[in-house]
Amino acid sequence: MFDLRTKMRNLNGWRRLWLVVSFAFVVWGALVYPLELSEKGSIGRYNFKWAVEKELKNPKCEDYLKKDLMYLPIPEYSENGSTCWHIYTHRETSLEGKQMSAETYEANFASKERKMFLSFAGQGLALSLVASACLYLLGWTLNWIRVGFRNTAQKD
Repeated sequence: MFDLRTKMRNLNGWRRLWLVVSFAFVVWGALVYPLELSEKGSIGRYNFKWAVEKELKNPKCEDYLKKDLMYLPIPEYSENGSTCWHIYTHRETSLEGKQMSAETYEANFASKERKMFLSFAGQGLALSLVASACLYLLGWTLNWIRVGFRNTAQKD
């Protein structure tokens, strides 16, 4: 029967070190790496979100929430959310022209954030597992070389 406690006790120092470093790789890859990457683009995403939230409160933008985009003029770009451009752009690119409300926008935003984080976490986890495997292979190779030198020295 497999006993993890016994296996862990029987690991030599190098394998224990590899295990600790591999755990650090996994923590970095699954948590730190995705947080760093998702933060890099967050200012632009949140500026867009704040502009949409401002436009949602603007009575002039009521038509841009519900009417067919084909019949509405493309609003002029505005960074501060005063022209309905952000709502128009979001509906056109993310909702494929479907109607929009504050709830649908918030749900869409949260879903995109979650998908992005999970994607980065998957990438980071894969990178950490590859790094761990490479580290193990390096240790195994160095041990193989060391044993080869020891065997050669014993024959002489």
